[in-house]
Amino acid sequence: IIYSSNHNLLVLTHQVAEEIGGKEEITDSDLQEIAERYDLQEVNIINNQGLVVASSEEEVIGYDMTGQKETAEFMQLLDGKKELVQDLRNKSYGNSEEGLWKFAGVSLSDDHFLQVGYKAERFQKDIDMEVSGAARNRHVGKTGWNIICNADGVIVSDRGDISSEKIDFSDF
Repeated sequence: IIYSSNHNLLVLTHQVAEEIGGKEEITDSDLQEIAERYDLQEVNIINNQGLVVASSEEEVIGYDMTGQKETAEFMQLLDGKKELVQDLRNKSYGNSEEGLWKFAGVSLSDDHFLQVGYKAERFQKDIDMEVSGAARNRHVGKTGWNIICNADGVIVSDRGDISSEKIDFSDF
């Protein structure tokens, strides 16, 4: 699941990179529109000094990526590394009260890179997509089947048409 989530986020990151790569100038409003379209919570362009020079989030502009261990990891994208995905973690800049985030980055050139991020809720959508097919075409005996629920008891995968229903675990 982690591999698939990383892969999905990298695919999104490369799609955004391709989209902005053809533009002569990128504005913050361009990045806001891209973030909405790709269901990303943050899209940043970082220069060779490690400064966020454009962002879908106004409060992030000017942030120094070299200042924190978590964000400094992305500086590898200016030293020859082509792409990077971080594990789900607390955001180390901006509003750190926002919970868990997952970030990926790709090199745009020798002097800029793109970083995109989404919150844990969006990460959960990736996991749900992977899990949703896991119980299909799996049988228990001749007539039974598997179901997979999330932590809230909501069915996220089944062989039939009961996905999204909730199971009451109070009797278990």
